[in-house]
Amino acid sequence: MERKKIVPELIIVRAIACLTVVLMHSITLTLGGAEAGPGLTAVRTLVLFSTPVFAFMSAFLIGYSKRKRTYGETIWLRVKYLLTPYLVFAAFYAAWQAYNWHVPFLPRLSYNIRGGYHGYFVLVVMQFYLVHPLMKPLMDRFGPKVMLTAAGVVNFLYLAALNLGWVSLPYLGFNWYHLLPAWVFYYVLGYYSGRDRDAFQAWLGRYWPGAVLLLLASAATAVYFTETGFLPLTSQRFDIFVYAVAVILVGFWITGRFQRVPALLNHVNRASYGIYLLHWFFLELFLRVARPFFSLPREVIILALWMAAALAAGLVTYALNRFRWGAFVVGRLGVDGRARPAPAREPGAAELAAATAPHGRQ
Repeated sequence: MERKKIVPELIIVRAIACLTVVLMHSITLTLGGAEAGPGLTAVRTLVLFSTPVFAFMSAFLIGYSKRKRTYGETIWLRVKYLLTPYLVFAAFYAAWQAYNWHVPFLPRLSYNIRGGYHGYFVLVVMQFYLVHPLMKPLMDRFGPKVMLTAAGVVNFLYLAALNLGWVSLPYLGFNWYHLLPAWVFYYVLGYYSGRDRDAFQAWLGRYWPGAVLLLLASAATAVYFTETGFLPLTSQRFDIFVYAVAVILVGFWITGRFQRVPALLNHVNRASYGIYLLHWFFLELFLRVARPFFSLPREVIILALWMAAALAAGLVTYALNRFRWGAFVVGRLGVDGRARPAPAREPGAAELAAATAPHGRQ
């Protein structure tokens, strides 16, 4: 079997995004309704790029993959290893919430399946795969400049309209922020950067100063909007959209120069989906254990919870993947970014004879 080609920047950025999701939720659960203070509020704002980056990387893989699978095979793989774990954890968290909050299980299960828990990004990614047969011909025909501009305008205005109340949309059983227009730029950018990875890296090499300036300006704006209460603390904001894109550009520019994936980040990446799904449970579990230590500085509790939940979720993900059914619960382990390429195999005598025969197959 042909070994998958390693993309160091994808592995490193995914691992960092995974860890920042756990950090963000560690802060949220530790504080509860308490005042965060300017420092923690800024940190919470600056890690909001995590879920958008996950969406971008899913689209990157759509563009990067050169495997000749049928569309049906591709969708079936995503159903098995992406959607099935999502549904498993929708039920798991519904049961956990029914136990903790004394709420009916079935309504909570329905709510979670419709994107009511933190795994909702899976529903966004599934939309990418469903629209791809329609979008790919358009993206290949019109090219990056036209499609990125159109997608950027749609994405920004859609989020701004929802954030600022320009339109009043009824609740129809789903969150309007989870629909494709709120994520379409990540999909288009991910597709082009994955399809033309080398050209994308070359572009970043030329324009990285502009990306850094965009990152600094958008980060400052996002923190200001949060501190002043102009916008709520969520990744589904029009300013976070600009900030997340800047993080993607700068992050891929920096990590694209790595020759070797750090071992810790490689392990986090391999278990990233399982960590994403499991960490909230371990945070709530460990928070109960940590309550006697709440006299300690909040920052100490947050860091301890962050590391403990990430480690526990990662270990459980690796352990469950030792069983065939484990991949349907926490997703499959990702590609090993530190694996050495398989050595070239010397041809055997029979192969040499076939190759040199006058009528051998060419």
